[in-house]
Amino acid sequence: VGLRPKSYTIKVKDGNTYTQVEGGSSATGDILYLKLTDKRYYIKKATKTYSLAPKLKSTPSEESSVTVTPTSETVKILNYTCIKYVVTFSETDKTKSMFIWATKDLKQYNSNSFQTSGLGNQSNTAALKKIDGVPLKIEMTEQGQSVVMEVIELKNAILPANDFVLPLDYKEVPFGQ
Repeated sequence: VGLRPKSYTIKVKDGNTYTQVEGGSSATGDILYLKLTDKRYYIKKATKTYSLAPKLKSTPSEESSVTVTPTSETVKILNYTCIKYVVTFSETDKTKSMFIWATKDLKQYNSNSFQTSGLGNQSNTAALKKIDGVPLKIEMTEQGQSVVMEVIELKNAILPANDFVLPLDYKEVPFGQ
């Protein structure tokens, strides 16, 4: 089993998100974000536990160390026109870049939905805040490996409210356990 997840399924309803993580390290588990309380939980089905995640707040220095530049390059992903953004992260001794392809065609979603889905760190959250649209593809190099995440399906469905609640029979444990 590899460390990286094979896929993510993100469900969005009323500002809440539930991210199912398929494959990879089981250390993280699924992620539930509740808009009303502005809290994120990591849910581990194998151990029937959940943990309250620490707040992802970017500092002004983190925000300023992230530059997002839209390009004129476009591509169609799932029939949506996406604009390529070059995202550059400047740290004390190095600079990293990634590419995010985002569309403005999905008016019912916004990039805020994906900031809370657990698919990134504080720097990625700062980058998403600066992108106009919904990311459908992300390309980056991490630990010497090329990583590409691309949306392969979008569908509208009526989602039950209980998809966005903590399981009653799960036990809360400290974050990181």
